[in-house]
Amino acid sequence: MIISETLSPQEVAMRVRPYIIDKHIGDIALRIDDARIHLRNGYWNIPVRPSRWPNPLFPYYETLAEIEDEVQEREGLKVTIASGEPMVE
Repeated sequence: MIISETLSPQEVAMRVRPYIIDKHIGDIALRIDDARIHLRNGYWNIPVRPSRWPNPLFPYYETLAEIEDEVQEREGLKVTIASGEPMVE
């Protein structure tokens, strides 16, 4: 496991971004809100913004949980993937 506290928010975003880019919920794209990434209680909090609010919400939150599990398993990072506000285009 990587010592998460030694990474910068930018390094965390670079490691997590491929997992976010690969996931879509129907036609909804996901993006990391880089400016809001922060370390809290030993876990990186990573806000993810959908292109719009999904309906229903369950598949969206299920996908965020899957991303969290994949990142922790494959990257060895302690992360919390949090929902952010939809992107404004």
